[in-house]
Amino acid sequence: TVSLLFVWFLTNIWWIYPLVSTKSVLSAFSSRGNVDTLITLSSQTTINYVIGGINPYFLFLQQDWGEIYSSYLFSLLSWISLVFILLGLIKRQNTKKIWFMIMLFLVGLFAAKGAADPLGRLTTWIYGNIFLLGAIRNPFEKLGLLVVLPASIIMAVGVSNFWNLSISFLPKYRRLFPKLVTIVLLIGYGIYVWPMF
Repeated sequence: TVSLLFVWFLTNIWWIYPLVSTKSVLSAFSSRGNVDTLITLSSQTTINYVIGGINPYFLFLQQDWGEIYSSYLFSLLSWISLVFILLGLIKRQNTKKIWFMIMLFLVGLFAAKGAADPLGRLTTWIYGNIFLLGAIRNPFEKLGLLVVLPASIIMAVGVSNFWNLSISFLPKYRRLFPKLVTIVLLIGYGIYVWPMF
């Protein structure tokens, strides 16, 4: 145990020594820089981008994958997932697992949006008073999976709901709708991520 502690100390001396050698150790633990970074980055990750799992800095500001993502077609394609997420929320017989995913999605949405509205001041206050949250001061990159993973499960339920609703309302197209939904999803998402290949 002592040897492991010694190895840990040797591998972490690079940050421990500057921390304890400062004149005031408490000055190193300022949350003001964390809040400033949070506010700056949250101006880019508004809730409409977070819902779709989109980092607008790379797609729209830097345009790393070209200007195509600013086009009308690609803007429309980015909302397909939201439509199916909403259809996943209207299932009549939601199980506890789906409700857990819905709650995780909402918590992830609140956390990943950072200081952007709604409730941006509350998030800023939380980050200002809890220093350890400085580790996630770029919330979209650190907590974005809390949005994407539950959203994918809710979206699968939404696809199933759309499938069942379309068959029940238009029974004579019973064989066409499953194929149509599959084609729309595959082509839609295939086109949407094409520049990234």
